Amino acid sequence: MEKSEGLNSEHSRQQVFNMLEQLNIPYVEVVVHGDPVNRKDSPIGELSDTFELAVNTLLGDVALVGSKEASYLLNYFQVLIEMLTSLSNLIMTDTARIARLQKNLQKNIKKVRKLTKDSPITPIPSVFEDAFKEDFQEN
Repeated sequence: MEKSEGLNSEHSRQQVFNMLEQLNIPYVEVVVHGDPVNRKDSPIGELSDTFELAVNTLLGDVALVGSKEASYLLNYFQVLIEMLTSLSNLIMTDTARIARLQKNLQKNIKKVRKLTKDSPITPIPSVFEDAFKEDFQEN
């Protein structure tokens, strides 16, 4: 017996997309940018897949069977996301929090500078020095 890949596998995602597209039902597909980790092993990939699954399942239920419950859940989901976005905006515009972050950043910069202060400097090969000297002499 073949082992199931689970609801959040790439194969299952694509099956859901294909089914909804064939039925001419709008669907959500989240694209993750800049994550070096494979989607199935990534926390942001898992979050994206969960979001897609929740929204697309509810959209399918509304479109296919006219589920009022699914439409209520979609509305609730939208309101919840809007509230979380507002909360996030409040957190990100909290000037005291931003000041703390900047202070911590400055501390970390000082630590790095202190650690690297006495570190040996890697010598630059003369080929590169010569190439850059020519560029500077031309200007």
